[in-house]
Amino acid sequence: MTQQTDSVVNTWTLFLAQDAAPPTAKAAEPVPVGVPLVGGAPTQPGTGTAPAGQAPRPAPSGAELLWPFLVMAVVIILMTTLTGRKERKRRQELMASLNKHDKVVTSGGIVGTVVELSDDEAVLRVEEGRVRILRSAIAQVLKAPVTSAEKPATVGAS
Repeated sequence: MTQQTDSVVNTWTLFLAQDAAPPTAKAAEPVPVGVPLVGGAPTQPGTGTAPAGQAPRPAPSGAELLWPFLVMAVVIILMTTLTGRKERKRRQELMASLNKHDKVVTSGGIVGTVVELSDDEAVLRVEEGRVRILRSAIAQVLKAPVTSAEKPATVGAS
């Protein structure tokens, strides 16, 4: 029985020894970029070696990679801010130039002619009567009425 036990132990020892790496063989450790190899020159990313007479370029840090995104974010914020300012300025000019008898369109799609104006309200004449709206609801002025002083002279009139 001891002979059979010794045979099983030797088989298991042989099996386990095959799975383990030999004690003299070491796994190759990665070498950081820019650190000289055992036999020579420093390495450069992508090529393995640095060109003659030049120092290797270190790998970019997290802050260096973040700068382009920060610059793009600032540009986007500035663009949206400036566009909003232009729109507010155009809107203020529209509200300041609004007069009686101007034909306007509201944000709800109602087309009418301005009959009365106050600080924050306007009364529009529409086909079926009058509508009181807020001035802020006016989306655009379609056309201002042409007065007799502004009418062009007809050609051929005597």
